[in-house]
Amino acid sequence: MARDAYRRGGLIKSASRVQEDQERQESTWTLTQVEEIIRRERAVRQQAQLAAEQALKAAKEAQKVILQLEEELDIKEKLLQQERAARQQAELAAQKAAIRAVVEDTTDKTIAVIRTEEKSLLKSNAVVRKREDEADSAKLPQPKRAREIAKEQSASPTKKLKVKEKSPQDKTSPKKMSLAEARKAAREEVERRAQQRAKALEDMKKNEGY
Repeated sequence: MARDAYRRGGLIKSASRVQEDQERQESTWTLTQVEEIIRRERAVRQQAQLAAEQALKAAKEAQKVILQLEEELDIKEKLLQQERAARQQAELAAQKAAIRAVVEDTTDKTIAVIRTEEKSLLKSNAVVRKREDEADSAKLPQPKRAREIAKEQSASPTKKLKVKEKSPQDKTSPKKMSLAEARKAAREEVERRAQQRAKALEDMKKNEGY
């Protein structure tokens, strides 16, 4: 029995040692696993931090690109505005030059017409005066008749010879307009029409939204 008890005690000790060794191995394996997990988590965090830094850097670069594009767009818009203003000024200058040319051409033509009409009027007045002079000459008494009338007047001093005097002009001639007045009137009329045309063109541009 003592031998059996010894054997049992030895078996118990042996079993205890084996269990302790197993527990020690299990605790060592668990610590290794934990360290591996920690290393993995640390690597993941580092990768995440690196990715975040790269994303932030990319965002900053994208913001710089956006700012550059906005600046370029502003510059292009200013250039377009300047080109539009220059084009409008050129068109306005061309319109003014065309209107000025039309005014000058119309004024010259009007002056030429007025001069032609004045020449025609002068010729007509000369013809009218010539005819009136001829009519007055025809109404004058002949020399023989004039001597008889003179004798009668000398014989009877109470009788007076009544000579019909013609009025300066029975027919009223049309009022003549001086060349300066005609030019001024023609110029005012042409300028008025040119202003109306320019205003109409400006209204058309405003309506078109140009």
